[in-house]
Amino acid sequence: FLERRQQELGAEAAFLGRDFRYRLRADGSFSFHDGRPGADCGRPGPAQGQAPILRDLRLGLSGRHQQENAALALKALLELGQSQGFSPEAEKISRALKQTRWPGRLQQVAAGPDIYLDGAHNLHGVRALLPELRRLKNGRRLWLLLGVLKDKRVAEMTALLAPLADEVIVTR
Repeated sequence: FLERRQQELGAEAAFLGRDFRYRLRADGSFSFHDGRPGADCGRPGPAQGQAPILRDLRLGLSGRHQQENAALALKALLELGQSQGFSPEAEKISRALKQTRWPGRLQQVAAGPDIYLDGAHNLHGVRALLPELRRLKNGRRLWLLLGVLKDKRVAEMTALLAPLADEVIVTR
């Protein structure tokens, strides 16, 4: 839909997976690859005129879906830099990503038992949360405390989350 609309409007757009990408590593780090030749992150790409590659990036946020969000933000930063005439520095980018915090997004607030808070408040957010809940559960018991506003797709959200939980508590 977005690509068709972009073409109808004659607008410029970059799409994750087509124009730029990120690669996850087993250790939780990731790399960012910009497909636009000549982009700059304070250091040249692998060869003159090629896109930069930022390696060994780490986030201060939990959840594999956050790397995708970070890749989108990095692409936006590079595009802004290009249009405004500045080059973001790779070291500053790396430091900023490590220091990123978002309270209430897969945030561990206690250990023994482990307690996490997540403000997934719509179906898209719940779908992003599911793989992380599976990873965290890993054979352990999972209690789910769920509060959803009635204007949301409650039944669909509950249908996705409930099978993972050993016990579900629903509240307003």
